[in-house]
Amino acid sequence: MKNQEKALAAYEVLFSTFSILNNEIIYPDEYAGEYIENNKLVIQLSGATEEKKNEYRELLKDYDCVEIRDVMYSSNYLNGLLNEIEKDIKIYSPSNYGIDTKINSIVIEVPKTNYDLASQYLATQNNLWKATDNVPIKIIEGEYSRTEAINLIGGNMINHNGYSFTLGYGGRAYGYNVYASSGHNTIPGYPVYYNGSQIGTLAGKQFNDNAVGDFSIITINDNYSVTNLVKLSDDTTAPISAVYNNPPVGTTLFKYGAFGQYAVATVTKVNQTVYYAEQGVSIKGLTKTSIDSGTSQGGDSGGPYYLWRDYHWEFCGVHSGSNGVTTNFTPPVYITGFTPRTN
Repeated sequence: MKNQEKALAAYEVLFSTFSILNNEIIYPDEYAGEYIENNKLVIQLSGATEEKKNEYRELLKDYDCVEIRDVMYSSNYLNGLLNEIEKDIKIYSPSNYGIDTKINSIVIEVPKTNYDLASQYLATQNNLWKATDNVPIKIIEGEYSRTEAINLIGGNMINHNGYSFTLGYGGRAYGYNVYASSGHNTIPGYPVYYNGSQIGTLAGKQFNDNAVGDFSIITINDNYSVTNLVKLSDDTTAPISAVYNNPPVGTTLFKYGAFGQYAVATVTKVNQTVYYAEQGVSIKGLTKTSIDSGTSQGGDSGGPYYLWRDYHWEFCGVHSGSNGVTTNFTPPVYITGFTPRTN
């Protein structure tokens, strides 16, 4: 994965210029997203002057892997449009919706049974916005994701509330040694077990309708050590020495689950809203991947995502769920209050 390292480094510099307010990334007016393609960082801009493009070039002048492309719609425009239609599209029980950066459009995935009705809704919107030649909304068929908790040093199986999960990644939160994992099917104040022994208590969670992220924070008992290790296989581990806060589209990364074990995946969409039918909630801010090799199975929820860059491993999220072909995870930028351990 060495070839993507320059692009990831360039994006890290770019991302550092964005601000975050109330769990929302604030983009410049002309910004329209980014992705990695053929080991280049492609930056999309809408209506940008040559002077503005030169500001991006100057910012990233140390990287020869950056390409700027013009597109129709800015991220702010698409996010605003998505906010306008969000209540309406929930009538059709979407399995996933958000911006697809590569095609510069909102994409709404709905189950097959609702596809025709959702398409009729989109036709109505086209009539309302007849001043626009191409309304940037696409409706496709998509299966529901499932949260992967079943009837337990990142990557170990844990038990909580009658379910099996995967221990995510260690760090600090609220002044305590903690691990981050997934938030669905969890109850704050309940114990967490590993190999039949209580290792800590679930202190807090995020898994509410329209909330940002699916994660929990587990405070760890003093007789257990919090490490910077994640599993690569059943008997090998990798030391994490950095954090990559928000991997862009096109990033190759790895995940580990207690049941599916090691898998390779590629980021396909960022900042997605995913509907989990079992719990009846929509979770915002999730990153979506396609599985390139390996599997994702029930019980993998909470497991770590990580990538290899500049000859070291970097933590980049905790697993939320999958539909067997794609996966969803919460990137570190949205795991609020959590500081991952890097040594």
